Amino acid sequence: MDLIVTIPPNNTENFTNNIKYCLSEGCNKVRLNFSKCSTLEEVKNFSDIIQDISGRYSELEYMFDIPYPRCKARIIQPEEKKISCGQRVVVSNQKKCIEETQIIINRNNLAQELKKDGILYYSDGQGAFRIEEKLDCNSVVVKALNDMQVYRGKSLSCLPEEGNSLYLYYVSKAYKSCKNSSIAFSFVEQEGDIANIKARKIAKIESAEGVRNISDLVENVDGIMVARGDLALYTSFTQLDIYQKKIIHATKRRNKEVYIATDILNSLKDRFVPSRAEMIDLLSLERQGVDAVIINYALVEHRALSKCKYVLNEINKAKKLE
Repeated sequence: MDLIVTIPPNNTENFTNNIKYCLSEGCNKVRLNFSKCSTLEEVKNFSDIIQDISGRYSELEYMFDIPYPRCKARIIQPEEKKISCGQRVVVSNQKKCIEETQIIINRNNLAQELKKDGILYYSDGQGAFRIEEKLDCNSVVVKALNDMQVYRGKSLSCLPEEGNSLYLYYVSKAYKSCKNSSIAFSFVEQEGDIANIKARKIAKIESAEGVRNISDLVENVDGIMVARGDLALYTSFTQLDIYQKKIIHATKRRNKEVYIATDILNSLKDRFVPSRAEMIDLLSLERQGVDAVIINYALVEHRALSKCKYVLNEINKAKKLE
């Protein structure tokens, strides 16, 4: 089982430093998370950076993760805001002249898809809001169910909508400049979603529809990513284990690669030995034949890659002794 390291959009210096750090720790597989780009200008700039430096790091394998063919709603404003449990917040696509705290997102007709007393999750579940009332077709009032710190670029669990094809255009230019690369597509649900795209394709399974169609999807892609963060929020977290096993089984039965993302070795930011729950999770994934796990950028920020590699190496050594 291999390790894939997530790197978000950065300027040239920060991106290069992150790449050098990954290579110094023996990690040559990186996931470039274009979903964190807030504007098309950021997408274009990040793509240009990758094209500029790709020749210098030919040993790297890139996974371009893009919000296409479907994308989540993301926070545009504020840059950062502390929200307290019980606090009322207005979620909208535009700033309003009101006293309540506001969160501005990149989504139109928000109120049409949300129901009173429904739950709106922040990020991968770090926070949650209960929907209290609709102000207009683009605005709702919600109540925080826990204390949380919200940040620009993080997501809210509105229904995914059609992604911007210009993301694919700019990323494809960077993809073609890298020898060993693939493109991971978000919220793939049907065979036709990405059928006409010429690339090494990874389908991210993040919805019940994607799980239902997994057999057809596997036939038409090069690999599958179990995107557990969104899969748990857009289905039911009580079904996550069942869905994960079903996806892995369908993928391995057709000899395709399968990757697992979200909540992998996060405790190593503060520990040397991972939590017992994380160890059991990893051992189970290894026994099911998972090809690689994807860790988040926080482990890069905390310079914890050597610990991650140590754990994976120990698991791989134990497998050889069986």
